[in-house]
Amino acid sequence: FGFWDKDTKNYDQSILNQFSKVVRKTKIKKGMNVLDAGCGVGGGAIYIAKNTGARVVGITITPEQIREAKANAVRSGVQNLVNFMLMDFTKTTFPGNHFNVVFGIESVCHAYPKKRFLKEMYRILKPGGLLYVSDGYQLRKPNDLLDRSIVSTLCRVWRLKELIHFSNMSELIKRAGF
Repeated sequence: FGFWDKDTKNYDQSILNQFSKVVRKTKIKKGMNVLDAGCGVGGGAIYIAKNTGARVVGITITPEQIREAKANAVRSGVQNLVNFMLMDFTKTTFPGNHFNVVFGIESVCHAYPKKRFLKEMYRILKPGGLLYVSDGYQLRKPNDLLDRSIVSTLCRVWRLKELIHFSNMSELIKRAGF
C-alpha cells in the first residue's frame, strides 16, 4: 500500500517512499547482503540494489513472481546485484549468519505460524543484523460481530490464516531473540 505523506502525489511514489524508508532505517549500503522476504515481483530488491549497490536476494513462493522479478531486474540493469529464488521464508536453504538485513514488506502477515518465520530470520541474520517488517496487524481486539466480520473478510480476501495483534507480534519477535 506504500507510505503516504503530505507530499506524496501518487501510488508509485508511495511505494518508493516505503522502499526508501527501509534503506534509511536499516542503513543498507554497498557490499551488504540483504534478503527481501516475500519479494513479489522484485520492486523492493531492485530499488535497494539500484540505490545502494547492496547485493539483494528476493524470495517468494510464487513462480510467476520470480519470472517477472528477474525480467524487471534486467530492465532496471541490476541483474548483477539481485537474485530471485523460489523459496519459503519459513524454511530457507541459506547458511546461518548470512544476511546483514532482512526486510519483509506486506508479506510477513502471510507467515504461519509467525514464530517459524522469526526463528528462521534470526538464524540467517548475521549477529547485529536487522529485521525490518512493514505489515498489517490488529491494534485492538475485535469486540463485536461487525469487527469480527471485518477481520474475517480481510483475512479471506488477503488469504491470511490470521491477523494477529501488534502486541502479540512484538512478543513473538522478542521470543525469537531480537
